[in-house]
Amino acid sequence: MSDLYAKKVAEATVGLEQVALKLEHLFNANQDIKQRGGINRELAIGLESLQPGMVSRVMPIMGYTEGLTTTNYTATLESVSDTIRKMRDAVMTALKTLVKRITDWFYATFRDSKKNTDTAKQDLKAAKHKYQALQAVEEKVLHALQTHYAQASNAKGGRAPTVDDLLIALHTEAIERLETKVTKNIFVIGRGVGWLNLFKHMHGIGEVLNNMETQQAKLTKDVNVGATLNPADYNVSLNSIVGIIDKASQPLETSLANARTMQDYCVKASVPAFERGEIKTLKDPKIAQFFTNEAHVYSVLDSLASVAATGDALAKINTGLDKLESSIKSIENSEHARQVNEIIRDFKHTFAIVNTVYDVTAKLQKQIFDYAGAMNKSMDTRKKHLTDAIKELPEDLRKPLLAELEALKTATMESIGDFTQAEIDERRANDLAEAEAAASKEQELLAKAESDPEANVELALGLKATLEKLGIKTSAEIAARLATVTP
Repeated sequence: MSDLYAKKVAEATVGLEQVALKLEHLFNANQDIKQRGGINRELAIGLESLQPGMVSRVMPIMGYTEGLTTTNYTATLESVSDTIRKMRDAVMTALKTLVKRITDWFYATFRDSKKNTDTAKQDLKAAKHKYQALQAVEEKVLHALQTHYAQASNAKGGRAPTVDDLLIALHTEAIERLETKVTKNIFVIGRGVGWLNLFKHMHGIGEVLNNMETQQAKLTKDVNVGATLNPADYNVSLNSIVGIIDKASQPLETSLANARTMQDYCVKASVPAFERGEIKTLKDPKIAQFFTNEAHVYSVLDSLASVAATGDALAKINTGLDKLESSIKSIENSEHARQVNEIIRDFKHTFAIVNTVYDVTAKLQKQIFDYAGAMNKSMDTRKKHLTDAIKELPEDLRKPLLAELEALKTATMESIGDFTQAEIDERRANDLAEAEAAASKEQELLAKAESDPEANVELALGLKATLEKLGIKTSAEIAARLATVTP
């Protein structure tokens, strides 16, 4: 939740709690005076401290007797009852304000949830296909590069880069795109371990909201007919989110605490799962597993999407609160004030649980959306460096590998269904033209390299831009590194 909305929700929550507490104190004071059957100056001062003006507008404080008498008794009770009714109505208004602010945040946050969820699934699907498709070509390219560089180094002396060196150079930029987006939450979700089940149970919040709407309607009906209000009759069922709150048959405060524990897990695990540079290549099992098993991520995405689709239920609750407010304000006596206050307190706790689930949903969705996009882009980056590496090979090796990579890319696009045939044909034509132009330019570079040993070293190692990110910036440094690499 953004700082601004969090502040607004917190202010509304505090406002509701303050007015509810004041109502409880007023009700207790009112009952105490009735049981005493009279009033004195001490009691009057106590009432005035609860709500300034409530007593003094009836009679100056010094007008009350020292001892307990019926002087000003009836007028004071009427004033207290009137204040209790106003406080009861204020509690209802405060609850409406709280729910309205949660609703405003909800719509601002989850407006594009469905579109972003669909995009994330496409990204994950595309990344998986690209990862699998590029594996076979990459193995051939690595073999060809190693052979080519070995021949070049034998002719000119020195050592050729190992497969590990080449793989790191090919994958470094792709890893950089991805490593910061794999948070600890993503790691837990992707592996299907830890607190994953908490996230999978959040979709049940829709049933909680539907039940709340039912209970609000029941309360409104009972208030309208003057029925006796028993707060337990309006409890909102939390059975659908028992996986989050531990168990339904417990105080709401405990359920809220458990929901906030889940929220704490999510916040603390919103940091990268890996240290910068910890992952060297995309073949590291800690990363590779995410390209082959996306089932858990899909499951959590669907659960989160269900939470983000509860806008209609929220809208109905807001409408229901308008009706409930109108009904409660129509009650002339203040006898139901305590029951109404207790019911609204429970509604407030339930909404706090809902809001906690919403906040976790927003945080997780953003992390998964960012991660899915990074997964797909990392594969595009991998393909780009693979293409660059192929272009450094002799023509007899270069052309068939480029053709294989192009055919593979087209097949991958078709398999994920993200492109029309016209788009595929256009992409194929553009890529072939780009490959031919690059091949022509490469011939010029290779010709130049024959008469420039320093340039030849760079070409032999290849992928210079990526290697620079590993700290190798000059031809001399490249040559020095090659000299220390074990064949």
